Amino acid sequence: MNDGKSNPSILNKIADYLARRDHSVKEIEEKLAQKKIYDPEKIKEALQKAIDQKWFLPDDELAEKVARAMSLKSKSHYFILNYLREKGLPAVEFSEESEILAIRKCLIKKFKNHQNLSYEDKQKAMRLLSSRGFHRETCYKVLDQNFEID
Repeated sequence: MNDGKSNPSILNKIADYLARRDHSVKEIEEKLAQKKIYDPEKIKEALQKAIDQKWFLPDDELAEKVARAMSLKSKSHYFILNYLREKGLPAVEFSEESEILAIRKCLIKKFKNHQNLSYEDKQKAMRLLSSRGFHRETCYKVLDQNFEID
């Protein structure tokens, strides 16, 4: 390992990022590369040192944590999978229960009278949910069971 002056500052920067929130290795690598002040080889060395010292959560654990947080923010499974892929994390298993909760939250927020949607409102709801990447069948299930036509 090269003992250049930039190594401690790279490690400090990695620690700073991880102190704010958990990141994937790919995320940290991209953030450091964007700065263009660090040598790519030194970034790799510093990242390897951080990995060896177990600074990062395991990828599957981090993916589950991120997916849970995004699901609570009413994000669809499809949206979550794309986000995880961008961050270099593995896919998480589809949970219809989480998807239903996210759909309900989204509908309650958008429609004040969500218990009694008209046909037109249901069409608007389907367009909204489709644009956010929710599974069509799950949307129909929620709309048919809990949001009756008046």
